[in-house]
Amino acid sequence: MATFVTVPTAAGLVRGLDSCGVTRFLAVPYGESTGGQRRFRPPVPKEPWTGVLDALEFGPVAPQNDFRIGGSSRGDRMIGSLNPRGGSPTEAGPTSEDCLSLNIWAPSENGRSRPVPVMVWLHGGAYLTGSGNETAFHADVLAERENVVVVAVNHRLGLLGFCPWEDYDPTGYAGAGVAGMLDIVLALEWVRDNIAAFGGDPGNVTVFGQSGGGAKTANLLAMPNARGLFHKIIMQSPSSPSLPLKEDHSRIAALAAEELGIDAGNLERLAELPVGQILQAQRTVEQLVDPGRVLFSRGRPQLRIGPYRDGVHIAGDFYSADIQPWAAGIPAIVGSAAHEYSMKLCSRDDYPDATDELVAAELAAELGDQAAAIVADYAARHDEPPRLRWARICADISFRGVAIRTADHLAACGLTVFEYVFNQPTDILDGMLGSCHSLDLAYTFGTVDRIPMTGRVPGRHQVSEHIMDAWARFARTGDPNGGSLPAWPAWSPAEARLLLMETAPAIVSAVDYAPLATERGAMAILP
Repeated sequence: MATFVTVPTAAGLVRGLDSCGVTRFLAVPYGESTGGQRRFRPPVPKEPWTGVLDALEFGPVAPQNDFRIGGSSRGDRMIGSLNPRGGSPTEAGPTSEDCLSLNIWAPSENGRSRPVPVMVWLHGGAYLTGSGNETAFHADVLAERENVVVVAVNHRLGLLGFCPWEDYDPTGYAGAGVAGMLDIVLALEWVRDNIAAFGGDPGNVTVFGQSGGGAKTANLLAMPNARGLFHKIIMQSPSSPSLPLKEDHSRIAALAAEELGIDAGNLERLAELPVGQILQAQRTVEQLVDPGRVLFSRGRPQLRIGPYRDGVHIAGDFYSADIQPWAAGIPAIVGSAAHEYSMKLCSRDDYPDATDELVAAELAAELGDQAAAIVADYAARHDEPPRLRWARICADISFRGVAIRTADHLAACGLTVFEYVFNQPTDILDGMLGSCHSLDLAYTFGTVDRIPMTGRVPGRHQVSEHIMDAWARFARTGDPNGGSLPAWPAWSPAEARLLLMETAPAIVSAVDYAPLATERGAMAILP
């Protein structure tokens, strides 16, 4: 039987719904609207309200453009299988600049005897799309099974969250280029100040995120104002956390200004522009800075709409030694999926029937004269269709390479790091996705029966339980080992031992796994 539960926060009372061992508080505001005169400016805490605020329904999410993979029907079907409520990360819900809110899932009060660990989720979407409302990470199963409080964050995206208008007005628009990350810091401050009322322990906070959310998690390590607000991190398939320099990122503001008709003399128009006009300009800027033709950039970090190293809020580059003095006490889990890139490649007409010769030809621009030999070596060691080897090699070049490099760096900074590869496949789209990007989301949150992307692969529930248990043990103690999990050694670059998460078949198995020389060769093209 469902019952209402009212909880105090610093800004006022909120009412959630308790059912099946979990209390849900949806769209709890942590900041004021970011529209009008607050647009492009640092967030401010939510003003107190009177009475009781109902937190019973998902609220608006950040304004964003439609999310498509390659513009194909196959890509649309794949994204729809991940977001079943609406076919996109907004899940058919409203968008608004009044989007600074949290969704909270907490174990029912009668099941708690003491404060429990807090897990703060940062969604993916490459700083451009996504929301804390997506079905895949509704956290009722995770919160109830593992006795943790889970908080999903909504924050600003795209140009509204990451356009450096401080180039035109350093005082009035200070922080505009990293505003979306400042939202996340404010959300973590809200957690510190309020989560105890929901049964959470503000002294034991784990930030975890996937893809762009993994990069956001890494960014927090380089943000002085985030220090002390979290105590452990989990980065799932992180996109590269290396950020552009100011002189590179200034091009974003210049392009946006040209599209919007803005200059130093009419900055006041920024508060008046329709959101739709800003999103249309953003689409043009995206095409100009990242036309989608580069698999992975070399040298300086690839320019994109997102945060940059402003030297104030984001003090330096994640891969510098600057994070070492205070980050060394923060344990980490870092990993990726085996076939990350099938999510992007599956939209290509030539993907389903790809041959090794086609794969080698397509990868020659990245791997040079080594391409054919690398493809042949992967073929000898991985019994899978060429299309999946294509996705696997691209994953090693991109997401897995980033995960390995990130683990190496964190270990060098003194962190205890645990590295993994998610190798659980899906059978949708005739099995052509393998273990694709974002497939692990449903496994992380125990929503495998709600998300069509997982398919009906035997053993999927056991794999999900395995991951939830490990993530929660890590959130509780900083060590994922225990239960039925095989021994998971801390990462050492010299030994390169990690955990392989998969079903083989119908039973959960996990083994140590070291990247071979050929895979290291593929990763070597990283900047």
